[in-house]
Amino acid sequence: MAGNIIDMGNGKYRLRVSNSFDINGKRKYYNKTVSCSSMREAEKELAKFITSIDGGCTYSANKLTLNEFSN
Repeated sequence: MAGNIIDMGNGKYRLRVSNSFDINGKRKYYNKTVSCSSMREAEKELAKFITSIDGGCTYSANKLTLNEFSN
């Protein structure tokens, strides 16, 4: 599984992970913004994020619709 770390400044990092494709064949990305004091800490957070995606925690609560939740 591939993952990227993007330094956004002010101690914030965006974690971006891709592990699958959608129905149309486009790559599916999962994003998370974290606050860390160093790149090394951001790398640790990326490892945790990848583990959570592998474990099945792949939805974002603010993007989940009632219909998707009920299924």
